[in-house]
Amino acid sequence: MKGILEFNLPEEESQFKAATRAFDWKYVVSKLDTELRNRLKYNSDDYTPEALREISNIRELLHTLCEENNLDITE
Repeated sequence: MKGILEFNLPEEESQFKAATRAFDWKYVVSKLDTELRNRLKYNSDDYTPEALREISNIRELLHTLCEENNLDITE
């Protein structure tokens, strides 16, 4: 099976870039999630309780946004 995407360039340049750079975006989001997780799990002594709550809230928001857009950063 093949999947072929076609774009009318230059009119659809931004859509083309988004499609061809999807793995780069996934990598960035995955690295951000890992960094937030590491700060919570391994560096919690470096942060105030309020800061830890905010880090946790940001990570939860990241996961919610991914879920709402049917994006799985783990696959």
